[in-house]
Order: sequence, then C-alpha cells, then structure tokens
Amino acid sequence: LYNFDMFMSALKVFADRSIDGLYFYVGHGVALNYARRKRGLINVAAFLAHSKTLAVHDSVCDERNTDGLEGRYHPLSNSCGQYGKMYQNMRCTPKELEKGMECPPDPGMQISAVDELTGREDDPPPFFCGPKTYFPFTGYYDGETKQVMNDEPFANRGGRMNVEACCWWGRGAAQVKGVCMYGKLNYYLGAKAKKDGRRSLFPTVDFCKNPQAICSGKYSYSLMWVTALLSWVETVQSRGIFSENLDRIADGKMGYEEFIDFLSDEVLGSGEDDKRETRANFLLAVDALGLRQTRQKSITGDAPN
Repeated sequence: LYNFDMFMSALKVFADRSIDGLYFYVGHGVALNYARRKRGLINVAAFLAHSKTLAVHDSVCDERNTDGLEGRYHPLSNSCGQYGKMYQNMRCTPKELEKGMECPPDPGMQISAVDELTGREDDPPPFFCGPKTYFPFTGYYDGETKQVMNDEPFANRGGRMNVEACCWWGRGAAQVKGVCMYGKLNYYLGAKAKKDGRRSLFPTVDFCKNPQAICSGKYSYSLMWVTALLSWVETVQSRGIFSENLDRIADGKMGYEEFIDFLSDEVLGSGEDDKRETRANFLLAVDALGLRQTRQKSITGDAPN
C-alpha cells in the first residue's frame, strides 16, 4: 500500500516549499554542514518511525475500529471518535476559522472506509458514516462471537449512538483526523486553495466534501503520504520544543532514545505500545540513514564541516 518512491515524491513537494507557507525541514541549503544535515535527517527518521507505527507497517489507510469496550464490544459509532476523542470536536483556532480552514460537518454525508485486504477476517467492519435518516442508531461488533449486533443502540466512549456527520476518522500514513485537519488539507492542498487563487496540488479534491479521497480516490497513493507530511509540519515540526530537541540531538546533547521517547510522550501523546514500537522504528531509520556514525561523508563526497 505504501512505497518509498511515493514517499520521496511527496517529500520533495514539501521540502522545496511548494506548499504555500509550509515546508518539511530536511536541512535546507546546508549540504556541507553536518550538524544541520543531521538535524534534517532526524526529522525524516522521526516522521517515518511515527508513520510506520500508525499505518505503514500494517498497510492501513482507513483507521481501524480498535477501541473495544471491555476488550470485546466495538461500537460502530467509533467512526465518530475513539478512546474518548470526538473527531468532529477537533476544532481549529479562532484565527484559523477566520481563514476558512475548518470543514463544516455535513449531516448528509455518507461514506464507507476501505475494507483492508490484509487477511484480518476477524476485525470489526470498516468505519462508515451517514445521516440518521439511513442509520437511526448503530450497534456494536462483538469481538468474541465475531458478529455485528445492530438491533439496538450502543454508545461509544463519547456517548455517540449514531454516525451522522462522523466522516472524519483517521486516514493515510499519519492517520489525519478531525474537522480542523481535513479543513487544513483543503486549505493548503485542495479545492479551497484553488478557490482562493493560491497554488493547489490537488485542485479537484475537496477534502471537506470527500475526505475519503485519501484512501480510495484517484490520487490516493500520493495523498496517503502528502497528507501525513502536512500533518507532521502542522502538529509536530511547528512545536518549539521539537525544534529545540532537534538542535540538542544534532549537537550530541541528547540521546536518540531520549529524543524519540520525549516526542512520543509530550508531542504525539502515544500509548506505551506505540511508544515502544516508534522507538524501535526510529532506531532502525536512524541506522539506515547512517546517523549514529560519528562522521560521514556528504552526498558530494566531501568531508562534512
């Protein structure tokens, strides 16, 4: 589902400042400065580690229904949000709202996630959303009997017992979710950018009207990575503490495990299982990029400064 060529194509788009006001830091313009190049490569390694944990390793595009009550009962309304989060409530800031960055929830929208072809026959069914006129209430999937029980309402942790306006579940390599982030995708990459007269990489894609374009549209293989990179720039790279820690690790004042564990705990908010997996993925990426070598030649063959 995910491949390196599509990642590199997406990275080049963000690294050369092709997106209005945004760029993914790879150590711009410092090919002979080892510390700055290292800083950029660590950013890449952290992004890949996080993406592998969330989606890439298991070839997931649409978010899975994993939040089972009592470890067994998976509400079908988890498409509205899992583990206490409600995706339609993940709002933008007032300033972002003024710019039209948020998607307005549409109660009439009806979407189904892509059924994964990964041999997980006993998993809950894919997420879906739709108006209460079609789905007055939703039940649950019983992980023990492997059956969908939909004869009476069953609430998720947020109290939802239907899937109206609940089309904002996670998608792509970073599992982007929520009305604000999908609105930002539209603002920077999609139809909103085109409408405003700004450069748009996907002018025909309206992420507010069709968020499923990421996983089952004409440009899905690109969007799985591009949306993840935009999410990383917005939610991780923009954080001051992340930038400070990039400097610290590049200068040898912070260890690799300390760096990635801090990122998982304080920025990404990962659980313990995801934290351990992300750490392992990060160290693999670091080694693949040769970052734990004390010195390395630059891509031009010259010794780094």
